[in-house]
Amino acid sequence: MHRRIKKLQIILPIMGVTIPSLARAEWTPLISATMFDGIKADMITMVGGIVTLFFIVFGLVMLMRAGGR
Repeated sequence: MHRRIKKLQIILPIMGVTIPSLARAEWTPLISATMFDGIKADMITMVGGIVTLFFIVFGLVMLMRAGGR
């Protein structure tokens, strides 16, 4: 049993290196950077909307403070 484990410890790393290299398949990534362009545009739009709402609320608060005096 101990000899069998020793053989596996030698054979498995060799197989792990040689088998993928024998396949010679062309590697293609699962995702690419262009897939995130839509998300980036949505995030920029969302941040712009939040900043715009902040300035509207801030402006109303300033008008209320100025009108209250």
